[in-house]
Amino acid sequence: MIDSTTLRSKRRIAALLFVITMASGSAVPARSDDAATGVIRRFYDGMIAVMRSGQATRARFDQLKPVMMRTFDVPVMAQRVLGSHWSTLSPEARKRFQAAYADFIVATYASKLDTYSGERFDVDPSTQPQGNGTLVYTKIVDGDGVGHAVNYIVGRDGKVFDTYFDGTISDVAARRSEFTGLLQRSGPDQLIQSLTDRTRKLLER
Repeated sequence: MIDSTTLRSKRRIAALLFVITMASGSAVPARSDDAATGVIRRFYDGMIAVMRSGQATRARFDQLKPVMMRTFDVPVMAQRVLGSHWSTLSPEARKRFQAAYADFIVATYASKLDTYSGERFDVDPSTQPQGNGTLVYTKIVDGDGVGHAVNYIVGRDGKVFDTYFDGTISDVAARRSEFTGLLQRSGPDQLIQSLTDRTRKLLER
């Protein structure tokens, strides 16, 4: 029988994986890149600090936002997530979407990183060149010692522009389908308002 402590640990690791929503690459690591792995190590250190703080969701959001803005290339991600539709937005709409998208990402993490119970975040020192960036391999290890692959592409500017989980599809690609569908149906104002509303609801938890 699985005891309550084990169940809580499994729920926590499941929440972390849900938040990240990524896909892992299948290439074999070919080299070491201390700069790229350092970006992810610092991000994980920041995540653990937030989890250990035990604060309410809004406070976790405020604590986590500067960490994530240092780690993720939100301007590039915002453009990539809308694909060819980015060019249809006015400069003002692009700025508003980028800001709403950034807050939504941070709020999604903050709403889930509520406690820390010894989960381990392992960063592989070996990396793989990938397009204009470096693929960094990591694992989130749960309380039972089971590792879950979570990989990041770190750009040449030292910021993450896509994330991958368990060999499925990229986070940017997954969100592109959702966001561009709403953009086509209802326009940029509705897309931005939808993100704002979702962020507000996440912070109310």
